[in-house]
Amino acid sequence: MNGSLRGFRELLHRTRTPFIIKDYMIGVDGSGEVKVWWNHAFYNSTFGFPLNGDIKLEDMLKSLISLIVNKMTSD
Repeated sequence: MNGSLRGFRELLHRTRTPFIIKDYMIGVDGSGEVKVWWNHAFYNSTFGFPLNGDIKLEDMLKSLISLIVNKMTSD
């Protein structure tokens, strides 16, 4: 959970626009570290979807919490 929070804080800092967090944006690398990606194609350094200025920070946080809960309870 900590790794995803740090990663999305960094992405938000770079974009300055809240966005809905998608399931493919959270993963674990070969070292077991939680990582956050912009795009489902990890090598791609652009968002996999257009940024929408209508999304509120609250919606972004809710999408992150929902994904974390789903990942923690699905195993």
